[in-house]
Amino acid sequence: MFGSAVYSVWTLQVLTTLVMAGVPLGYDCDAAGNHSLPGRECTSYVECLAKEDGRGMVPVERSCSAQMAFSPILRRCVDDALVKGCNRTVRLLDLLEMHDPSLDYMCSDAPNQYVCANCKTLVNCIDGRAYPSRCEVGDFCLSNWDAFGGDVCYPGRPKGCACGETNVFYQDVYDAEAFFKCDESGETDMHYCPVEHWFDATAVECRSSRGLPSCTVPGTFAVHSDCRRYYACIVTRGGGFLQHEFRCPDHDGILFYNEQIGRCDDPCHWKPPEFECSSEGRFADPTDCRRFFVCTWDAESAAFRQVSRQCPEGFEWQQLLRSGVGHCADRGTVPCTSATTSQCILPPGLCS
Repeated sequence: MFGSAVYSVWTLQVLTTLVMAGVPLGYDCDAAGNHSLPGRECTSYVECLAKEDGRGMVPVERSCSAQMAFSPILRRCVDDALVKGCNRTVRLLDLLEMHDPSLDYMCSDAPNQYVCANCKTLVNCIDGRAYPSRCEVGDFCLSNWDAFGGDVCYPGRPKGCACGETNVFYQDVYDAEAFFKCDESGETDMHYCPVEHWFDATAVECRSSRGLPSCTVPGTFAVHSDCRRYYACIVTRGGGFLQHEFRCPDHDGILFYNEQIGRCDDPCHWKPPEFECSSEGRFADPTDCRRFFVCTWDAESAAFRQVSRQCPEGFEWQQLLRSGVGHCADRGTVPCTSATTSQCILPPGLCS
């Protein structure tokens, strides 16, 4: 009889220990019922039960079933899509396949939230781990905390991600290292600059922290936005590039680096571009494989408006069979021979 009583007490202590396992140390039940656990997953909550002797309550940790989350308002498990900031709907096996450690940094301030990585990538942050997914065709990643409790893929918004003009490259509004162009259907085609580089939408190329274009092939090249500057790309043993910057001397007037002859030269002696719009459309620049012209008719001036555009580094303009139609294509797939001395942009009035 005595042994049975001791066994009952021991069993009660073990059960109490098991019940308390996982509940924060010092947790006090203020009232009976279900309560959320601060700092825990959305699926966890605590149930406060009255003790048999009526003296106080004991906390018991509970967990919601799959695709369910605890609602602190309703005080019960509901569909996790109804709980703000909780996103547990993806199955565990799917999460293991989708986890991208390179994006975990995005979840440091939002351990259980949806955040935009770029215009087309929505990251599902679960316990500080990133699980990215691509937005559907016509949808873009939108920051909208009020309506969705986090970022969301949304039709046609934000405007900075939506396509303004086809075959034009734009910097991503969320990621300075990412850029995109829009195809004929209005869908974005994402590209990424090398690590520690950002996309310059004006120059249409990836630049380093020093403002230099990224190295893709060995050689010496001018900085086309300011050809007084030029840089060398040297292949290293590990397969990367060592980049070193130079500047043309100023003692002989303004000199620009001439890539064709490999030295600083007077740009006023260079052959100017020879192209004039005669019909509407996009046309290759005969002096530069990366550049093309956009020709539109201006009814007010009764003349063509001619705008020069440039493909990003690694791309060249490919004119299609139909006149006035083309697009930027990977270098090497386009049979093109530039007729220009240099790709430098000469400031207006420099040679006058």
